[in-house]
Amino acid sequence: MPLTLTLVQDISPVIGLREITPDRLASLSADQIARLSLACGAEQVELGELFQRKGVATDQQLRLVGDFSRCDFLGAEMNSGSLTIEGNVGDHVGAAMKGGSLTVVGDAGDFVGSPNPGEKRGLQGGTIVIHGSAGRELGVRMRRGMIAVAGDVGELCGYRMLAGTIVVGGKLGRSAGLRMKRGTIVALSAGSELPATFARDCQFRPPMMTMLERELQQLGFPLPHAKWEGEFQLYSGDAVEMSRGEILVPVVG
Repeated sequence: MPLTLTLVQDISPVIGLREITPDRLASLSADQIARLSLACGAEQVELGELFQRKGVATDQQLRLVGDFSRCDFLGAEMNSGSLTIEGNVGDHVGAAMKGGSLTVVGDAGDFVGSPNPGEKRGLQGGTIVIHGSAGRELGVRMRRGMIAVAGDVGELCGYRMLAGTIVVGGKLGRSAGLRMKRGTIVALSAGSELPATFARDCQFRPPMMTMLERELQQLGFPLPHAKWEGEFQLYSGDAVEMSRGEILVPVVG
């Protein structure tokens, strides 16, 4: 049975949980996992004080259960495996992630898949799936991989994006794609306000939609088939960065 960590204490100060990924825990014994030191505000606490453990750590699957809304950096720099979080999460989930699959069955805070503070690259591989909504600055400077959010996202989604794909089931916040160099942002709901530096291009049914829908369905992405149907309007931008990125929004009517 894969390792399941269930939160048994309320988190008061914000706690950093970048150490808890399937690839990091796989090499540790049960005792070493229990004694793993976590940064909780200005203090250090052991993982065993906060979590009830069940199952065996593997480099393939890890499940976290509880309210992690005051927990930052979950899945940061993850390289491989599958991490499922059943509950809301704080900021910086999947920061600078390099591979694997990360699923949040809940809402996420700011900076999903964005760089670690002081660094230049965000998501560098793998897939992040958010079943709820997410905050501002999602996918900043992402280099490759995919981020999919079933609900709305905050402002500056895909800011300075270098490559990869962002899928948003709800509305994009202000300034989505600002200064993006390459990559694709797909909005599956109408009504998003795009930057003036994006120009209206063609209207068509992108062949990639079928592939994206199939891939995300396999990951449990909770959106109905109807969201993927119909034609989309392509906007090219950012003009400041030679207009090599693209944002797709559904055509209404």
